[in-house]
Amino acid sequence: MALIITFLASIWLAPAVIAAKADIDYPATIEVDLLFPRNETYNSNLTGIPVVLAVQNAQAAYAYEWSIAWRVFHATSSPSDSPSISGRSRSKFGENEFLYLFNDVAIVPMVGQNVVVILLNPGEFRLEWDYATTPCIPEGESSVYQTRTPIASGTHYFSIVDDGSGLDYDIPLDDCPIYGDSWAVESEEGCPISNDENDREGNPCAAKLETQEQVTCIWEYLTRRRNETETCLSAFERADPDWSMYYYPPFSDDGPSESDEPEGEDDSSSEDPDNSTIDDVDEDFAVSHRPLSLVLVVTAILAVAIAL
Repeated sequence: MALIITFLASIWLAPAVIAAKADIDYPATIEVDLLFPRNETYNSNLTGIPVVLAVQNAQAAYAYEWSIAWRVFHATSSPSDSPSISGRSRSKFGENEFLYLFNDVAIVPMVGQNVVVILLNPGEFRLEWDYATTPCIPEGESSVYQTRTPIASGTHYFSIVDDGSGLDYDIPLDDCPIYGDSWAVESEEGCPISNDENDREGNPCAAKLETQEQVTCIWEYLTRRRNETETCLSAFERADPDWSMYYYPPFSDDGPSESDEPEGEDDSSSEDPDNSTIDDVDEDFAVSHRPLSLVLVVTAILAVAIAL
């Protein structure tokens, strides 16, 4: 009986332990800045154009999780046109291969989906990206029907030439990144919210890379998918898988707290939340029943303990 009670206590207390792993100061602001491409002219490259974002307040960003979608268009194309390249990244451990950060700034390097070789013709291009985070489960509810709703976004321009007069793909150490957008969480019990226009000045210089080894690590990952190199391990810190607070949503006396698991986690969802594009985010949804499932498990074990 004592062993069962101990086991029950470990199950009940585990969510609080996991949720406490991320060191977050509230109110928390998460800023997204662009490391590459910048408003520059680049030489054409057969590897396509990668996208590298920096996410400040990395522990909070990992705790609330992210899903970033990006698309590259010709500068004059309509958002409804097919992009030249598109891709996405998610912070979930097991799906995110590049788990590096420095000074609480997460680096998010991305390449186009299903792209082996692509050559952008000379011209001007427009990069659009959006950032969605996990919303809250409303208090008193055990599930949420979640639409992928971006909470931050950015639009940037760059050019491609094929005469060698542009820049090679690189991330300069002397220049600050380009500010993208930011979002916030007011308190530990609060939900992620978009920052209004008055709160969007940003501090992109705080996301500036510090060493050439960091740049080398990023390009090795983008070009050869190598991220466990000695260069990466010495240039960055590693993110902690326990930072996410959505593995086991915490409970209060009144029911589930205002939190949610990451979109697409539940096996009962018939949609893949990462199949949507920036324009069809309304099709991106998931249903979370994990808090209810945990209640059922604990209830069943209690029943066994009483029977014994």
